Amino acid sequence: MRKGVILIVSLLLLASCRSVDLPTVEVVGSATVMAEPDALRFTVAAAFTAPTSEEARSVSSGMINHAVSILEDDFGVPSDDIATSSLSVSPDYSYDDGKTVLSGQRAYQSVTVLLRDISAAGKVFESLSKIDGIEVSGITADKLDRSAEKAKARSIAVSDAHDRASVYATAAGYILGDVISVRSAGSTSAAYEASEAYMMDSRSSSTEYSAGKIPVSDSVIAVYSLVE
Repeated sequence: MRKGVILIVSLLLLASCRSVDLPTVEVVGSATVMAEPDALRFTVAAAFTAPTSEEARSVSSGMINHAVSILEDDFGVPSDDIATSSLSVSPDYSYDDGKTVLSGQRAYQSVTVLLRDISAAGKVFESLSKIDGIEVSGITADKLDRSAEKAKARSIAVSDAHDRASVYATAAGYILGDVISVRSAGSTSAAYEASEAYMMDSRSSSTEYSAGKIPVSDSVIAVYSLVE
C-alpha cells in the first residue's frame, strides 16, 4: 500500500514538472465589425421655472405630454418605447449683489425614447423642435439584434489571436503549437453617438438624419503551446 502511494505521488510530481516545463504563449486577439443601425435612442426633456412648484410641474409636464402625443399619434411610437427617465422639482436661485435670491421653483422632466424607424428621425426631430422649451439630446444610433456582428467579430478575433501568437513564437525562436485554451476577454457593442445628430437641408428646410454605422467589437484570450 505504501509503495502504491509513493508511486502515485511520484507520477503527480512528474506530471507537474512537465506542465511547468511546457512553454506556452498567451495572447489577446481583437476585432471590430460595423453594423447597420435599425433604431435610435434619444432623450426628450423640458424644464420650467415658476413662482410655485405646482405651476412649474404643470407646465413642464404639459410640454412632455405634448411631445409624447406627437411621438405616439403622429409617428406610431409604442408607449412601451417611451419611459420617464427623470422627474424633479427644486428651488431655483439667482445672485443679486452677492446675495442668494430665490427666483422660484424649477421643474424638470425627461423621457427616453426608442425610435425603431430611423427613416422618420428627421421628421420626428423637426416636429419636437416646434414645442417651445423642449430639448432633444443624447441621440444614439443602435442595432437591436447584434448577434450576427458579434459572432463575426469573435471569429475574426480568434484568427487575430492566432496571428499574434505566431509572431511571438517566431520571435522567441519557437514553432507555434496547438491551441490550449480560448476564452472571451469581453465585447463592446455600445450604441454609437454621432457628433452631429441632425442637420437642416438648406434647399428644402427639412431635417435630415444620418446615423452612420455602429462598431461592434470583441476580444479573446488564447493560450498556445510552443514547440522547439
